[in-house]
Amino acid sequence: MKPIPIYDQVIENLQRDDLKPLELANFIRGKLKSGDKKAHIARQLGIDASTVTQHLALIDPPACLEAVYTSGRCQSPKTLYDLRTLHESHPEAVIAWCATSTEITRRTVAGLAETLKASPVSMASAPLIEDDSERSAPIGTHEADAACRPPEALTQNVAISVELDAVPVAVPEVWVDVEGRRAQLVLDQCPVQPDHVFVRFEGSPKDEPVRAGGCRLIQLTDKHEA
Repeated sequence: MKPIPIYDQVIENLQRDDLKPLELANFIRGKLKSGDKKAHIARQLGIDASTVTQHLALIDPPACLEAVYTSGRCQSPKTLYDLRTLHESHPEAVIAWCATSTEITRRTVAGLAETLKASPVSMASAPLIEDDSERSAPIGTHEADAACRPPEALTQNVAISVELDAVPVAVPEVWVDVEGRRAQLVLDQCPVQPDHVFVRFEGSPKDEPVRAGGCRLIQLTDKHEA
């Protein structure tokens, strides 16, 4: 099947290396919106279907991945696809890693994945299990049940709720090396200066802004909070 003209033009640009990954990603998104299927797009462009999927990871990415791409630290669709997948399950850890890593390659992202895999799973990222019976019950049924329920049943439900609230939630602690000094990355603050992050040096009670490029990731652990 002969490629249609628009695909022909894109193929020519790809062969001349005149098309940036994000430009190809936007083209793919446009063709999907016009009704073309991923398999058709891949066949017309002469690329794997997986390559199409990887380029789509460049569309509307998290801010940390967008900064990585626009700064030129990494423009590989495959690497950024893997990093975006990690961000979906470990957002805070990936944000911290992107802010401090000077080398973002398939090898370093694979290393990050292994580190996160070895860490305890955060309950905050665990999927919620919905009860179909709750969703399908008629409006007003639950209120009526609660009104007729024996006091001991209500007490039991409260006890279960308290127990669940007391379960500790894993919060990532990111430790970095800043010019030979050990410091903890502060994840809930953002300095005014671009390309900077807040850290708390070991033994110090205050947070200090430092250049993100001067931080080297040395340890990632989980701290449990009730």
